[in-house]
Amino acid sequence: MNNNKDEQIYLDEGKRKYKSADYQGAIEDFSKVLEIDSKNIYALGCRGDAKTALEDYQGAIEDFSKVLEIDPKNIYALVWRGNANNKLKNHEVAIKDFSMALEIDPKDCDALYLRSHAKNKILDYEGAIEDCSKVLEIKPEFFNGYGFRGDIKISLDDFEGAIQDYSKALEINPEYYVGLTQRGYSKIKIKDYGGAIEDYSQAIDLDKNSSINYFNRGISKKYLNDFEGAIDDFDKAIILNPSYLKSLVSRGESKALLNNYEDAIDDFSKALEFIAKNLPLNNSYAKAAHNEDKYRVLTNRGDAKIALNDHKGAIQDFSMILEMYSIDTSTLKKRGRAKSSLNDQEGAIQDFSKAIKINPEDIYALFCRGHSQLALNNLKGVIDDCDQALVIKPNYQACLGLRGMAKYYLEDFQGAIEDLNKAIEIDKTDWVSYFLRGRSKAILKKYQDAIEDFSSAIKINPNYLESIIYRGVARYSL
Repeated sequence: MNNNKDEQIYLDEGKRKYKSADYQGAIEDFSKVLEIDSKNIYALGCRGDAKTALEDYQGAIEDFSKVLEIDPKNIYALVWRGNANNKLKNHEVAIKDFSMALEIDPKDCDALYLRSHAKNKILDYEGAIEDCSKVLEIKPEFFNGYGFRGDIKISLDDFEGAIQDYSKALEINPEYYVGLTQRGYSKIKIKDYGGAIEDYSQAIDLDKNSSINYFNRGISKKYLNDFEGAIDDFDKAIILNPSYLKSLVSRGESKALLNNYEDAIDDFSKALEFIAKNLPLNNSYAKAAHNEDKYRVLTNRGDAKIALNDHKGAIQDFSMILEMYSIDTSTLKKRGRAKSSLNDQEGAIQDFSKAIKINPEDIYALFCRGHSQLALNNLKGVIDDCDQALVIKPNYQACLGLRGMAKYYLEDFQGAIEDLNKAIEIDKTDWVSYFLRGRSKAILKKYQDAIEDFSSAIKINPNYLESIIYRGVARYSL
């Protein structure tokens, strides 16, 4: 009799301690119960729960397994042993436990919901949605279930479906914080930036200390060209989390879009300092992400330096990129253009040639190399590059104009006129082509036609003095 009395006392005391979150004390009391009666299923289950609360998942599995030795169809033990295996990332084993529980009771919501989580972990998204949907049929007011199903749909890139689920969850619980942030993220993905701003604003009202919410709202504003508003949000995100690199970089990009290149460069430089101080060790994924961050920042800083005519500084940034990615044609072309601006045409041609070797159909690289050839007076080289580009894209206006210019300098005035005709037909604002065509016509003594071309050039660009001079000469020659 005393043993029974002691057993109940320890059991009640263990339950009391569990409710007050004294899990270690609860385990000690449930263990005393089991010293008296080693087959007390209730005490085993409670001790398993307490071990789970202390994240002793292996110990919990042992207790729930003992329950199942006594009662193989104990649904509670199956479900929570499965949950412990889930926590240990033994997802396949966990699914077996949940499935056994569901054979006994197909409508057990805990088993369905936890199996949904386990299937999600092994990337069985369709199976996860199926289980979660069954839970919601049984418990239609379970807002967390809608939220989780929305998360799974995000994994499937079904952002519209995810938004529907988060919206349903928010109908049930308007202050469902995760639902607001995840719906905002999904709206960004479908380019509903205004809707995303609304969701993140509500989330910020609930938690003003989350840097990621300010960041995502800032990104949405940036996409809507509200760069000032975006910068304000990035400022707040940086104050809350100075180590979040994306906020600093995005603020720099927004400043550059406002033509505030000096401040943008300052942000990019700070970002590079942060990157340099946080080098990854031996994790290949982390190294790849690190290099991608460095690439983005160097590209942005190089572009900003170009905007400030700091071509030498830009070349340094682009060269650092090419040390990481030697076959990046975009950066090769940018560095080539910067070298050309510094009149290093040989160096520019080397970069454009590398880009063309990687992609022989890169018409912009062909045009750029042709432009540098022109600066070196290699007119045949200009025509060869333009010919190659125009085989790929016959209506490439820039190369038609450039080839026309080369033919003009080679005194093939009729050939120049033919190319410049096509260039002007495509772009009627190309005053250079009007001017060169006018010069070609004047040399061929077609003075009236030349005057018309010089007049068109003057109308588009009234500040180019030579157009006015040569029009006067043509008028005099009539």
